[in-house]
Amino acid sequence: MSLLYRTCKSPEYVRPLMKEYIGGTPEDFPDRYRALSPLTHITPNAPPTITLLGTSDRLVSADHATLLDQALSRVGVPRETYMLPANDHAFDVNWGGFGTQTVRGKMEHFLERYVGR
Repeated sequence: MSLLYRTCKSPEYVRPLMKEYIGGTPEDFPDRYRALSPLTHITPNAPPTITLLGTSDRLVSADHATLLDQALSRVGVPRETYMLPANDHAFDVNWGGFGTQTVRGKMEHFLERYVGR
């Protein structure tokens, strides 16, 4: 979460929201930012995880997906990460778009593999 605060490509949008929700900046409340970070809660018992991120995402950078993937890998959690070219945040709103069409198949395969039918 601290990384998101510092590196977001839309800081004028993201930082005020994060400060309002969390109560201040990462420097003001490092413990809160750490508690809200998914990386803080990864254990070997975490569920299989699929990460889908657009390479043109203006809120969450590819670095976040990489860090999550590495943390899950270190503790042996099954995971799949897909970076979708030319897709922004919330690409899935466009049901017929390239990103969503690609993701539907990936999600179906992931759910069949880890949840079953």
